[in-house]
Amino acid sequence: GGFSDVEIRDELVVMLLAGHDTSALVLSWAFSFLSSRPHLVEEVYQETLQVLGPPGEDGRWKKFGVEEVMSMHTTDRILKEVMRLRPPVFEMTREVNTKHTLPSGRVVKKGQLVVVSPYVQGHKESYFDRPDEFDASRWELEDGSGTYKPPEGRYIPFGSGSRTCIGFRFAEWEMIIMLSYVCRNFKFSRVADQDPEFASHITLNPASPVLCNVSLR
Repeated sequence: GGFSDVEIRDELVVMLLAGHDTSALVLSWAFSFLSSRPHLVEEVYQETLQVLGPPGEDGRWKKFGVEEVMSMHTTDRILKEVMRLRPPVFEMTREVNTKHTLPSGRVVKKGQLVVVSPYVQGHKESYFDRPDEFDASRWELEDGSGTYKPPEGRYIPFGSGSRTCIGFRFAEWEMIIMLSYVCRNFKFSRVADQDPEFASHITLNPASPVLCNVSLR
């Protein structure tokens, strides 16, 4: 009644590739973008101080709980902007089961492949103002009370609908915690003049190492 070797392999691939490699890629891109924007590193640090309070006399910080993670609005917006520009899963392919007419009038037939690209969606000027610029403030509500939620289908780094990534909330929270940990312990600045080019494999990887100058706070 247990898993076969093939099933165990498949589960491990899903856990490692979908559950960890993607989040690690987002953080790599985040370090690249933030290394040339030190004010954002400081914003994450200050938000961490506000949410968790300063470290104790032993130098240890309070641990994150659900309420604390959900209060990290600035950090969340930074990560959303990173995933808009560099979604780790840059395309999703589906095979059409039945003939369907799209709102544009185009007909897709059974057996055809349809490709949806979070990368393309995130760079469309009709969806986002100045789509090629990194601007985390675009995600802030006018009253500053929370994070802007685009209309469905425009921002889809975790997919959409019934096929939304089952672990998207875990991924968002672990990335918030990790980015907070790095920014509250280190300062970092850029080594290269430009962001690294990307290479599209299964995921959207930096084509060269993300290099930063790092110093302790």
